[in-house]
Amino acid sequence: MTDSLDLSAPFTPGGGPGSPIPDAARIGRPDLTREYVASGVSYHAASVPLALPATVDDVMRERGARHYEWMMTDPIVSASVRALTLAILAGGIDLKTTVSAKPGAKGLAPDEALAADVVQFCWRCVERCKGWHAFLMGMLGAAAFGNRMAEKTFEVAATGSDAGKLVWRSIKVKPRDAWQFVVDDAMNVLGVLFRRPGGARAFLPREKVAILSWQPEDADPRGTSALRPAVEPCNLKRLVWPQLYKHLCQFGSASLVGKTAPGEVDRHPVDEDGIPIPGASLVSPQQFMASQLVAFQNGSVLVVPAGAEVAPIQPQGDGAAFHAAVDLFNREIVQAILMQTRATMEAQHGSKADSQTGQDMFGLLVESGRQMLAGTLRDDCFRQLVALNYGQETADRFTPLVTFGTEQQDRAAQWSAVASLMSSGYLGQSQLEELDSMMGLPIRDAGADADRAEAAGTPRTNDVWPV
Repeated sequence: MTDSLDLSAPFTPGGGPGSPIPDAARIGRPDLTREYVASGVSYHAASVPLALPATVDDVMRERGARHYEWMMTDPIVSASVRALTLAILAGGIDLKTTVSAKPGAKGLAPDEALAADVVQFCWRCVERCKGWHAFLMGMLGAAAFGNRMAEKTFEVAATGSDAGKLVWRSIKVKPRDAWQFVVDDAMNVLGVLFRRPGGARAFLPREKVAILSWQPEDADPRGTSALRPAVEPCNLKRLVWPQLYKHLCQFGSASLVGKTAPGEVDRHPVDEDGIPIPGASLVSPQQFMASQLVAFQNGSVLVVPAGAEVAPIQPQGDGAAFHAAVDLFNREIVQAILMQTRATMEAQHGSKADSQTGQDMFGLLVESGRQMLAGTLRDDCFRQLVALNYGQETADRFTPLVTFGTEQQDRAAQWSAVASLMSSGYLGQSQLEELDSMMGLPIRDAGADADRAEAAGTPRTNDVWPV
């Protein structure tokens, strides 16, 4: 197969004479339910399914599969990734029904009641699941390493309102070197390849695992690492540290210069206690004084002969060039990972407008991470859970929507804005549940609010029931 085609004139894309594509290779009427074009590395694969190598990009291929783990030992890299992870989860997770009660309706329709029951069931499963928060934190490690996989383990609930139902026992994130993606020619994930305790390789189907791919490119499930743009600044900073340490050792304190007394003669060297070393060769006065000055820098007392001089040499610099370089590389690292520097570092010569812009950029990154995590939770976790207990049709219609609340520092401004909209009568009843989720508040029960307002004899205004 060549990289270019010589098109004869006239070119007839429909086939026949003049077409550069043989009729035998042409798909006349494609199957709209089938994927034809191969993706990524599997395009040249001799056979499929294909087990993808664990390396995500050129950095892991050229510098080792654990290079990003090595980068995570850098305090600035680690702080940036942790800041992003904590910001994504700061508002807490929320589950919403796919259908809501109509404004002013008394009671719930069958679909509304089923959707509410599914949400409550999913919440109980989250509370039952061991290590749920650790699971969420572990999955967001995909930001640094490109992807994360967790294995779901189920059990039959023995007690409570879910007795007899299949619920999660645990969802555990697995180490990246313990498994491989198995894909078809279009990079659709079929499952994962892993090793049993005895060493034999085995295949685990897709439905047994949950996978989070961080900003995948070309349908590659291995995703991309947010650390890739920070590789060079991090490497350069590691090269500067030894030079800064050397500078501090040499110039961090005053040096000493000594002048021997006139007429001094060779003498025997002495030990740490000042006692002549038996059998040692004589040394010159300069050599003897040099050894004494070295011993003085490690101690506190120095005695010199009459006429000898010892003077300190004060350091002329504090290594400002090295400190500036480290600070520059730190800012480059934070900029590469978080798209701004104010989330983890102090500002330099920045204005309030710059701070707001930086927060906006960071907010976009956080929102993107929330959408990726929410998609994984809904598609790989809750949809299967609902299907196993309520049936596939119910899962297709009523699998809860996964959302995240706002960060704490943003809530005051949002509350003020919503209060203004409420007082102006702009908001309607159907919008309130979404606002509850956005502001990190418990989702209101519209039906209960309506019943309470009606029982109190409170009239409605603009389709909003006062509370």
